[in-house]
Amino acid sequence: LVKDGVRVWLIALGWSVPMYTGLILAFAVLYCAGIFGNNGMITRYLVIVALLIACITALLYALFLLFRTIGYIRYARTGSSWEGVNFREIIATLGRIGWGNYLLAFVVFVAVIVAVAILVAVSLMLLWWFVMLLFRIPSETIRAHYLYGAHILSIILTPVFLVFEARFFTWIYETG
Repeated sequence: LVKDGVRVWLIALGWSVPMYTGLILAFAVLYCAGIFGNNGMITRYLVIVALLIACITALLYALFLLFRTIGYIRYARTGSSWEGVNFREIIATLGRIGWGNYLLAFVVFVAVIVAVAILVAVSLMLLWWFVMLLFRIPSETIRAHYLYGAHILSIILTPVFLVFEARFFTWIYETG
């Protein structure tokens, strides 16, 4: 079990290398901008370049997140770590599923997760507001307890979301 967890972590690391490389490059450019100090034009251009690198990195990360999800499923099906990062096979799998269907499924998944998160946050806020009114507790105390409650709910709901993600994308994978 630990060996499988390490392999999944390595697959995630493999798909995240471009993001880390882009972030390091963006911070290096910002560092260079700091070296030039108040030298107006050079500093502005370097900051713009750093922001462009960060935006491109974010787009690449979003794209690789799509690949990584299929990579996890391929690893789980085959037991081979290399299948989790086999770019050609992942592209072929996405071709069988259909890029439009897969992107739509990804958007639906994110929308469901965001809707549930908002619903839970609002419910928790209303609950703490009701407790505050019922027991006449100062609002500062409620704010602190709200955060504790949010952390506890996060600990409880994260495994539920992860199982939902695994089942949902496995279903998408199998339909392709």
